[in-house]
Amino acid sequence: MRESPTLASIIHYLELRSIPYLRVHPVKLASIKVAGKWTTIFTKVRDSQRGAPDLFVWTWKQLQSLGPIPYCVAIETKATRGRQGDAQKDWQKKLEAVGVEYRLVRDAETEIKYLEGLTPHP
Repeated sequence: MRESPTLASIIHYLELRSIPYLRVHPVKLASIKVAGKWTTIFTKVRDSQRGAPDLFVWTWKQLQSLGPIPYCVAIETKATRGRQGDAQKDWQKKLEAVGVEYRLVRDAETEIKYLEGLTPHP
């Protein structure tokens, strides 16, 4: 399976449940004037942002001793045979070092079941 349908399904679920998330876009758009007409171009992403996960999701995690606590999950979607690049592996290490759960996701159904387990139902 391709990466984009998996990502779209996860985003659709998050929006239906009103779960806050941030989609990290791999490119930056800019408008410039060329020959008197405005046009949109893609500009280079800062090196520090290259390899960032596709989504950051804020939810709750149930801890027996404390009850629900705020929780951040970073989600990187990949095609069935897709592999992480070096910059993505660096992001994973940095995020896990500060306590953010990093999930490498290949199918939406499994990830949605996981997120349902974290998020208390209203």
